This record gives sequence, structure tokens and C-alpha cells, in this order.
Amino acid sequence: MRNRRSLLTVCLLALLLAGIASGSVFVIHTIRTYDGTCEKLAGFPGLLQGTGLLCTGNCGNAWHCNDGPCTVGGKPGHCQEQWEGHERHCVCVPTHISR
Repeated sequence: MRNRRSLLTVCLLALLLAGIASGSVFVIHTIRTYDGTCEKLAGFPGLLQGTGLLCTGNCGNAWHCNDGPCTVGGKPGHCQEQWEGHERHCVCVPTHISR
């Protein structure tokens, strides 16, 4: 009886850790996909944007994305159009300065 309880505890802990790991991978993927988006997002990305985990760019009109300058998270960048599935987003991509 004691061995079954120990085995059940270990299996439940492994299942819990696998759920936490897959959830964190999903959150990280969503952040990498939508970080710097210049419009208000809906759904789970909108929830992350509302909590401050996603930076919002300032490209101006999200429906008319130009290659102009912008800022995201206090860093300079440029506006770029990106497609996620069938959705188009105007994203402020930070400019990386090479050393």
C-alpha cells in the first residue's frame, strides 16, 4: 500500500512538472511571436500585453505599417509588417547595434 502511494505521488508530481513546463514554453513562444506589436491584441496575447509581459511598439497606424522609426521597450527600432497565420501585424523591431 505504501509503495502504491509513493508511486502515485511521483507520477502526479511528474505530471504537474510536465504541465508547468509545457505552459511556460507556450508563454515564451507567444511572447517571442507578438513582442513589439503596435496594436492592442486580443485573447491570450492581449492578456500578456495587459500584464506588461509583451512590449507594445509605437508605429502609429497599425493598418498602414511603414518602415519608419519607432521605439519598443525604450529601445529604438523600425516598423515592420509581420504575418502570423492569416493575421497581419505591424511590429516595432528593435535595432541591434553591432559591436
